[in-house]
Amino acid sequence: ENYSSMTSVSLKEEALAQTRKYMPFLSIIDFNVAQSNTNINQFYIYIKYSIESLNVLDELSFVITK
Repeated sequence: ENYSSMTSVSLKEEALAQTRKYMPFLSIIDFNVAQSNTNINQFYIYIKYSIESLNVLDELSFVITK
């Protein structure tokens, strides 16, 4: 699918919905999606999360190329 202004919003909404469904023990603190300046089909994802039952606070970042 081609990039549109809603692509980053859709990525974020889908990731949050899947996390709530399959990983309800995980709390999302911050979630950012940014499009690359050099490749319109590449997105940078940043997630800050916690798992309270394990006293874990961590961050995850990765790149998605469509």
